[in-house]
Amino acid sequence: MFIKAMMFIALSIYSMLDYYQTLSLIQFGHKEINPVVLWLIGPSENWTILLACKIGFLALLGITLVLQHIKKKEVAPCQK
Repeated sequence: MFIKAMMFIALSIYSMLDYYQTLSLIQFGHKEINPVVLWLIGPSENWTILLACKIGFLALLGITLVLQHIKKKEVAPCQK
């Protein structure tokens, strides 16, 4: 579980850095070319939606990892 937790933390940090780096590059005149991001932000370019999706997916992944760990602890004593 320790390695999974460290990988989750690294992914979370990378994801937030990616978001803020993208915003910085957009402010300096660069264009977003990722079609998924363009679809998410829409024609109004609402970048808060992208941040909410990133946080939502990270939360879902974190909850899944915790539930997997709990389930593994419940099953382990029964196995012989």
